[in-house]
Amino acid sequence: MRRFISLATVALLMTTIVAALIAGPVTAQAEAEHVPFSAEISTFVVNPCNEESVLITGEATGFTQEVLTPSGQTFTKFHVVENGSGVGSEGNQYVYHQTFNGGQVGTLPLTATIPLLVISEGSTDNFVVSQVVHFNADGQIEFIKFESQCRG
Repeated sequence: MRRFISLATVALLMTTIVAALIAGPVTAQAEAEHVPFSAEISTFVVNPCNEESVLITGEATGFTQEVLTPSGQTFTKFHVVENGSGVGSEGNQYVYHQTFNGGQVGTLPLTATIPLLVISEGSTDNFVVSQVVHFNADGQIEFIKFESQCRG
């Protein structure tokens, strides 16, 4: 005995298949909280290449974001943009412009080290400032420590 499928049944089946293909796989994800921040930078550092004291000033902007991974862990990412300048005790001028992306497994608060290349606008050497920063529980950035290294 042969069975026949009506055209309406075929149309319904095709519509269901097309709808499933368009929708794609559905996975549950936690909503990622995107927290912007802005902080002023004003600190003295030593250019280790010439022992000059340098006042660096500027601004750091960016965001933190906690994301739940498919394995159930929380990953916290951060994006930092820094722009500013510096004036040395010997009159040398410096600038810095940087974008840094980082992250680590876990939730806020977290502490990270961000390198900052300080570029001399004159004949003195460039140097790097390792900034130890803390992102507090609210996702805001706080500067803890600045250490410099000569880059020549």
